[in-house]
Amino acid sequence: MGVEIENAKEAFRLARKETPKHVSLVLGLYALSCKEPELGKVARASYFFMRHMDDVLDGDTQVRSDPLSYALDVREQIETGDFYSEPSIATLAQYSIKTLSLRATSEDEPRKEFLRAMDSMIFDFERSRERRVLSEQELNSYYWETFSPVINILLIGLKSKFRAADIPALSVCQGRLYTIRDLLTDWQRGTINIPQTVLYNSGLASDSTLKELTESEKLQGWFSEEAKRSQGELLTLQEQLRNCGEDLTYYVCNRLIKWMLRFSENTPFNF
Repeated sequence: MGVEIENAKEAFRLARKETPKHVSLVLGLYALSCKEPELGKVARASYFFMRHMDDVLDGDTQVRSDPLSYALDVREQIETGDFYSEPSIATLAQYSIKTLSLRATSEDEPRKEFLRAMDSMIFDFERSRERRVLSEQELNSYYWETFSPVINILLIGLKSKFRAADIPALSVCQGRLYTIRDLLTDWQRGTINIPQTVLYNSGLASDSTLKELTESEKLQGWFSEEAKRSQGELLTLQEQLRNCGEDLTYYVCNRLIKWMLRFSENTPFNF
């Protein structure tokens, strides 16, 4: 019961943002229980945990302690398996890892996927404080380490034959498109998701103003190329999953794919 209470707290927190996306997401997570109750519960616990930790480190959710100390405390509980009552959000990770381990194959490591996701969020927090600029290779690695563990957790929960490495576009395209979607918020926060060469070739630097950023035609052109490349990869992935023989995997992943396709098609460059 404690897990569902914690889920409900996080669902209410997200729904209060009162955007169609957040309300739709929360409803979708609960709707999964109509197909399979255990799947719905573990999907909620995993997602709400990840979202909570990401929001804490981004500064969107306030906690009593220092955000980094808070995250490192939770990470240690995950790594050791020694969970205690504080912070309460850790109960969602504890439940998720235990449940996913029962749904996993012998090659899966749900605990490791949670640790990878936590390490990516902590890396994000630390680089944002320095306004660190990454190379294209570093940025691609960051995208992979950010989204592939979450995709693996999802696919383990679905008992799918796929893993993130089988469908890399689902992870990489999220990185590209969220970079465009969250550009202004991330830039103000110090999270720079534009490769070093692209930034400098556009006449920009890590301390450029938002006005300089949004008025750069070269940067706009790069965003357009990234969106078109993602669109092609997503359409191929959509067809692959449509014919994969796993209706639930296709249903869940296609909801994400459809959102990304809509975003990539609807001129997301008017900042």
